[in-house]
Amino acid sequence: MPSKIWTKIHLRHGVDLEPSRRNECGRENCTNVSQLRMALTRSGAAPLDVEISGFDMDMAREIVKERHRWATLSLTTQQWDHQLLQWLLTETQLPIPVESVVLDGVYHRDYIQRWLSLAQPVNLDLKRPNELVGFTAPSWSARLRVLELHEPAVPFHIPEILAIVAPRLTHLSISHVQLQLELMPASIAFPNLLELWLVNINAWWQFESPNLRKFTLYPTHGLPKTTRLSYPKLKQITFRAEKSAIPSGSLLAPALESLNVQRVTAAQWGSCPLVIPGWFQSPSNMHLYQLWIDECSIPYKELLESLHLLRHLRALCISDTQLPVSFFRALGTTQSLRYGTICPDLLTIFVDFSFCKGNMVKETFVAAFVDIAKAREEKLAQLRVCWPVKWRTAPAEFV
Repeated sequence: MPSKIWTKIHLRHGVDLEPSRRNECGRENCTNVSQLRMALTRSGAAPLDVEISGFDMDMAREIVKERHRWATLSLTTQQWDHQLLQWLLTETQLPIPVESVVLDGVYHRDYIQRWLSLAQPVNLDLKRPNELVGFTAPSWSARLRVLELHEPAVPFHIPEILAIVAPRLTHLSISHVQLQLELMPASIAFPNLLELWLVNINAWWQFESPNLRKFTLYPTHGLPKTTRLSYPKLKQITFRAEKSAIPSGSLLAPALESLNVQRVTAAQWGSCPLVIPGWFQSPSNMHLYQLWIDECSIPYKELLESLHLLRHLRALCISDTQLPVSFFRALGTTQSLRYGTICPDLLTIFVDFSFCKGNMVKETFVAAFVDIAKAREEKLAQLRVCWPVKWRTAPAEFV
């Protein structure tokens, strides 16, 4: 049987691995040039993912020989000699494109800028950058399609960078950033953006993305009440409302198919009469197929009203969300006088009670789910329930 080919090579001369990475599979950890040579031999001619935490001149010379195979280059700590790193990147300043570049906590320097301009990465991941002024020049981003920016020490140049790369980006991820709103333009157009991740950021409504397909949003501030956002091709939203709220009728997403709602409390609904569809400008025209409710505290009657509007729903998933047995009884009633059949086309129901803190009477909840299974047996393909850990054993009806 042929030996496995490792293509992830970590140069860590003089650097101790974090405990979580000591048993990481699929990576050659090289602390000296002999180990590096063996790793390169084992990798054959395959493209390499190279991570540099620490290295010496012998290791630098060896890895430079393989620069034509670099697919990813990650600079992950400051525990290397900058003169040595400058030599390494200067030696590789040839027009050999590198697919992905990761800079983690690295001070931006002129020689890194020059190298990026030659490498022309398609994917750039900036983790904890100390300053961003070096990225305001357009020379490094001609091929850029994916930009990830996490925890910048100084966020002043982010609007300028986004304006440069916006026309080309297909994926954008920004996290843990508090932008100065007075420096933000009224809007930034991303005509080709397909996926957008905004986590702990305060200025997300300025992003115009008509072709957006997937949107993950953990905002630190609520939307202004006058905001109206249109994402005509959006298929999936993940929204965490822990620190913010969305006013009623803020979003227009007629093509939405999947919605994941996390950490929403009753107080955040405000005057919105319909918990989930109420966010959207045309809820009756939505064809939402999957709804996931996670760690929420939602008035169950309003949730039932919402589900009554979601006639096309195929999958309902609820986790770590305390709801009374009355809610689940309603799901098991085919001809409710008030609602009719709630979500008549459901194919999958998943409910996770594992760590719910409320006082749940075992017999009544089990009976409610037995009724759901009977009432929906013609269409329901999967009914999965994770019962409270404190019950110790699952009910006999669901073993």
